[in-house]
Amino acid sequence: MIVLSKGNKDAAEKAVQLQAALLLAESRVSKNLARRDGYLSIADVNAVVDTLKGQSIFEGVASGKTMELCLRETSSGKGVVLCVMNPLPSKKGVFRTITDGLFYKYHPVVQEHGNNTLIITFYIDDAEVCDALKSKANKHNLRLMYWMLGNIYPELRSKLKAINILAIVKARVAKYVGNDIFLSDFAADMTVLGTDGFVLNIHGVKQRFYAILGFASGDNPGLPNLGGFKETHSAKRPCRMCMALSSQLCDNFREEKSLLRNKVGHELHLNEIKNHELKRKRKVPIFENEDDDSEELLLAKYTDHANPSINYGVNKATVLSTVPGWDVTKCLPQDVMHLMAEGVCDLMCRLLLREACFPVVSGEGNNRRGPNKKKVLKLEDVNKTILNYCDFGHLNVDRPSRIEKSQVTGQKLKQSAAQMLLLIRIIPYILLHYRSPQKLELLRRLIAILNLCMAHELTLTDVQKMDDEVEAFGLLFKHEFPHVKTLKLHCLIHLGTQTLLHGPPRQAACFRYEAMHGEFTSLAPVVRSKKDVALSLGKRLLSKRHAEIIEGNMKGNFLYEGDILTKVESVSIESLPRNCVLPHFPSESSVVKVGMITRHSRKWKEGVVCLLKRAPNAQFGRINNIYMVNEEEILVYQELHTSYVSELVAFYVTGCSPEQMCVKFSELASQFPVARLSLHIPQSSVTKAYLLLQDY
Repeated sequence: MIVLSKGNKDAAEKAVQLQAALLLAESRVSKNLARRDGYLSIADVNAVVDTLKGQSIFEGVASGKTMELCLRETSSGKGVVLCVMNPLPSKKGVFRTITDGLFYKYHPVVQEHGNNTLIITFYIDDAEVCDALKSKANKHNLRLMYWMLGNIYPELRSKLKAINILAIVKARVAKYVGNDIFLSDFAADMTVLGTDGFVLNIHGVKQRFYAILGFASGDNPGLPNLGGFKETHSAKRPCRMCMALSSQLCDNFREEKSLLRNKVGHELHLNEIKNHELKRKRKVPIFENEDDDSEELLLAKYTDHANPSINYGVNKATVLSTVPGWDVTKCLPQDVMHLMAEGVCDLMCRLLLREACFPVVSGEGNNRRGPNKKKVLKLEDVNKTILNYCDFGHLNVDRPSRIEKSQVTGQKLKQSAAQMLLLIRIIPYILLHYRSPQKLELLRRLIAILNLCMAHELTLTDVQKMDDEVEAFGLLFKHEFPHVKTLKLHCLIHLGTQTLLHGPPRQAACFRYEAMHGEFTSLAPVVRSKKDVALSLGKRLLSKRHAEIIEGNMKGNFLYEGDILTKVESVSIESLPRNCVLPHFPSESSVVKVGMITRHSRKWKEGVVCLLKRAPNAQFGRINNIYMVNEEEILVYQELHTSYVSELVAFYVTGCSPEQMCVKFSELASQFPVARLSLHIPQSSVTKAYLLLQDY
């Protein structure tokens, strides 16, 4: 999007020439492979190599400066500019994206400059990019820092191309010197972007834009470390959003406004910690009368420990707090991937499976199975059900893996986040006859909270519902498992406020950032040298991104390549159901039958279930055919008859209407296929079908 002078275009032109040479080489290799049934002669290989003589894979990007020029010159920005210039319309009381949150709407820069304000989100995490079997554990751990433009539409923001690398640091170096030294330039740049702005030449028109720093995403140790809070769960005040004591984390499950951290109070805490350190170094008595009575009153209720750092759960300030308008107490939201999928859901599954499969009785003969007081479920039967008797449709790729006893009785089930999202939905079916109604109600409420966290759109009513569900779940959990206390259970109470500030909780989720780690994991074996892993991987990734930008520039797109249609066949309009099409389209309309449409990685084809109407009177349709009528997608479906089963938080499919109906793709209640579960019961040779609304 930045226009450079003519003299700076040499690097870009060389890169384009290299790209053309590589495409030619690829074509030659493909032809030779086809001609020789997969075998190549030495002469063929040499012919391809000769075309690349004198060229380097880093041609045009040999240094940091030329790489920057090349990226700027060849980036068309198409898609990104569209999102910035045409923001999604905001509805009062409706939260769909980051820009619907109150933090963005009421930020001083946004108030002054409106839609010409960009919002930057940030992510930080440690990852092992090398094979743990070939190197010492954590030896090559890297701290990866990404940034993303929050103005991009959510469906485009899920593309890995929308994620940009900010810094790659060896984890042990970052732990030794801290994050601030790597983020100081970033914070200074964000300050300039928020005050002075920057000018872009868009289609020949110069426009000034501004930028603000939004929230930061990450796991629970990563974000407290970034914000300067205590990282350990055993800290006296372990929550980065409120001042709750660790001993009282699971006593109350309704957010108390009086305990919430705020920017003014946080500055006072930092000042007291700084003064304490100065007094300690000068060996001055810790307790002294302060002249400022107002500050003394603000800090008085938290002065039950001599060390203010322990008292407030704060270690130090963060350099990001120097960015105008950024609030460390509000801009480190909870990540639903780590909080829910790998946190509370994992905990809930372990506790319930432990009770059902390995019950124990207290008193004499401890750790022995109880004398037939409870019906015992075999763990092997649980695994058989998950692995052999369940069909998850298009989600089969995320089927949970085998569960071991050591995992149930241990600290983690060792499932991926996607697997846990499915496992928590299967557990109610497995435990239906083995757990009490109270335990099943606990599961139901947790799944209801999860659905709200994963929703693409929430209203103020939904936010209130989320707060109510969290309180009901927390109190019931406290009753059923009084000895289990964890920070992640407490953090559920802040999800409502987080939604109001930054949009739906899934907007701050780490799913796609974690997927970005795969880029480095795939590049590490190619680099091979471990002398400077961070630098090598950074260059390789930028080179790959540069090629993607060139390709997007040549094709006229970057973030989205368009819908993919397969098995396309021209048909007459008479082949469509008459009651579906004729009322909407004239008889001379052009009609194309499509086998499958892939849109934003979501596949629509025969057998896929679509959502026609949302709950409480949800309606579903099973797709029979897909047509393009005058370039508009038409889904021909049969309506499914369903009944809601509250214990399973699912819709049981009771039948299917024989009549075929049609609906425009744009009129669907959800742009996501409905998750389905087919459960085979071997004892009765019956298969039951259920529909799961995971995003509502």
